[in-house]
Amino acid sequence: MQFLNQFLSTISEINGLYLDAKAGFHSVYSRIMEIQEKEVAKGHYSFDELDKVNFDYVKKDIENNEIKLKHRSTVADRKERNKPNGKNYYQIANYCIVLIYQYWEYYRDKTEKSHNIKLDSNLMSDINCYRNSIIHHHSIANKKVNKCKILTWFKYKDEIKIDENKFQTIIEKIKQEIVKMDENYGVQHQIVGS
Repeated sequence: MQFLNQFLSTISEINGLYLDAKAGFHSVYSRIMEIQEKEVAKGHYSFDELDKVNFDYVKKDIENNEIKLKHRSTVADRKERNKPNGKNYYQIANYCIVLIYQYWEYYRDKTEKSHNIKLDSNLMSDINCYRNSIIHHHSIANKKVNKCKILTWFKYKDEIKIDENKFQTIIEKIKQEIVKMDENYGVQHQIVGS
């Protein structure tokens, strides 16, 4: 089914986004640590002193000859966000979960209308429970998460923190689920982005 194939292509792109972002977080953290270690080794500063320095994201406005502040945090905050399994790692995974479900709704609707069928998926229902908890409860599991049938990692009031293993499990389960849907409707399917 064409729309399910498009959905799988989108899943592959989202997975690439997740992996690229994760590599970027690692690179940022490694670079900060490298710079700090050199400065500490020279005896110029301590880690504590370097951690207190502000780190600014800015944009130069050439027309008005101004520099505009986009975001400010301390170096310590930046290190904490980007360290392995830091906040950025979990947030990008959670954002990707939200994105996956939004695309599922779009492609499911197109598939159902074009083939006059109804697609049900326990997996996608579980992802929707996670999505609702992420968006509406600031990544704290709502009561519906207790009813998840496939993705049973979290219970009510747990913090939804999708690590790389969980994220890759979700990606693989989605691929398997779409192949199963195609087989149930008599259509052979090739997994893209494997």
